[in-house]
Amino acid sequence: TIFLKIAALAGLRKDKRVPKGWISFNRRKDTGTGDLQYNLVICKGNARESRKSKAPKGLAFEGENQHESVEEPLFQISNGIEVRGLHDLFCVVEGLLRTL
Repeated sequence: TIFLKIAALAGLRKDKRVPKGWISFNRRKDTGTGDLQYNLVICKGNARESRKSKAPKGLAFEGENQHESVEEPLFQISNGIEVRGLHDLFCVVEGLLRTL
């Protein structure tokens, strides 16, 4: 496995320094400049309770802010990274988790 720390974050592997958690990533175009803005958050602990949704059970989308952490995130990066694909994203996350 290449991404051992990500596996630990997902709970698939044990690691003393990496708690169970999840990755939240999004990119948006800046309305003023048109540049891409990246936001990466590596969370630990529990997610916030989502409000009751009218979506059928079992769907990935069950409400706004469903992936926000109750606790402070392990890492939160808003600028300074450029992610062109999933491999880039995993490399950035793995590198950050190795600093714990």
